[in-house]
Amino acid sequence: MSDAIHIERFTRSLEALNAFAGDRAVRAYQREIIDTGSFSIIAPTSGAPVTPIACHVINNGDPAHGNLGIAYRLPGEEGIWLLAGSVKDGFPINEAFSARSGSSLWALADDYPQLNQPWKNQLESIEASTGAEDFPTTDLCTPLVLAGHPNFAHHLWNELAGLYCYMQQRARKSRPLRMACLYEPLLPLQYLFDREQLEVERPDRFEKVLGFQPCMVTRLGSTRIHLGLRQRIKAKLPEHTDNAVLAPLEAELKNASPIVWLSVRLDARTLDNQTAFLTNLMAAVAKQYPRAGFVLDGFSFPDDFGEPIYADANAYLANAMVKRERELQGYIADLLGVCAQQFNNPVVSVSGIRLAEAVYLARLADYYVCHTGSLQHKIAWFHNTPGMVHANAAGLQAGAGKWLADQVEGGRPPRLLSSQLVSDLDTIRITNQVARNRDYHINDIASAVAEILDDLGVVTGPPVPGYSIWRG
Repeated sequence: MSDAIHIERFTRSLEALNAFAGDRAVRAYQREIIDTGSFSIIAPTSGAPVTPIACHVINNGDPAHGNLGIAYRLPGEEGIWLLAGSVKDGFPINEAFSARSGSSLWALADDYPQLNQPWKNQLESIEASTGAEDFPTTDLCTPLVLAGHPNFAHHLWNELAGLYCYMQQRARKSRPLRMACLYEPLLPLQYLFDREQLEVERPDRFEKVLGFQPCMVTRLGSTRIHLGLRQRIKAKLPEHTDNAVLAPLEAELKNASPIVWLSVRLDARTLDNQTAFLTNLMAAVAKQYPRAGFVLDGFSFPDDFGEPIYADANAYLANAMVKRERELQGYIADLLGVCAQQFNNPVVSVSGIRLAEAVYLARLADYYVCHTGSLQHKIAWFHNTPGMVHANAAGLQAGAGKWLADQVEGGRPPRLLSSQLVSDLDTIRITNQVARNRDYHINDIASAVAEILDDLGVVTGPPVPGYSIWRG
């Protein structure tokens, strides 16, 4: 057999290992690791089936952000590694490369070889200092599932959905599934999956999950939030919320109709005339719907905030969260002052409460107007609430609304603000310098408000009769 034929068989086996076992959830190599302790692949040099001899975990991102990649070392002197990562794609094997020659043998997409370069540099250093027969042995003992992205949207969309689907299909139920979970931003795994057998460790430092591993490690991936998981989370939320926090907010909104959920963002990918947009929007809704109530949603603390992992890496993540929440609290306080001068409708802030409580309260909303991203996901990925999304030009392109709904089984597509009402700014205040992260400006606030009011009228019906509390 020629090398070309070996490479072709190697490529086909990689494609098979990356195939989802279910509805956009649980890749075949992930399932094989959990069920058997490892996985098999056709070697590109010999054409024979081989299993990895070593498993190495690397943190590819900021100290506390959990962008962990897993590299599997194949046997032989060629130094071939399989790299598995990319949270948003469900943790596929995305590249195979030879650390000894520095060449990429295969990549899932054209951009992965460049994106993976810092990671490959680390593995090349390991390869240079380690003999082919000297890698720490990875035993076929009980495998470990690594989970816990600090961003709740990725945790829900790309991790919890994969875990839910695997547990629904699991063939071997005689032993618990062993997991290491760095973050649990929404609900504790053992509480959410109390019907299943889980053994969950909570590492207090990243170092405990990095480097060569004594067993095979995988991440369970998904690219869709399944209906059963959504229903389970919503059923669990009432038991996991603090009534002392929610009762005063619910009391203020008790007689409000409609309740409009509005997102507030300061740090990045937001509009520079946000205050004018929100105050004009609320004033116009209050005028047309005299009994309307408003919820301002900025930042929600993860449910496990305070766990030791948040103090890791010089408290990088915890400090960033506290700083963000304080900035939002100050901004929202000023915003509430402006609202009080224009109308008497109830306006409550949920910024700074726990994520589970914010999500549970969001069940009361009749409509939302949100930035694209996790602020919209906080309501629309749990509740089929109608709403409008505003964003920069990239976020308002054709198909964006369909994409947002398609990530959720049974999801409701949002309306998108007309792109001609928005102009992109030059500023990108986030590490990833791509067009979709640009700040933006709403050119015609009156037209934007009119567009939202038209949609609100369609989905909620005409104004509810009641006395006018409009001051305009």
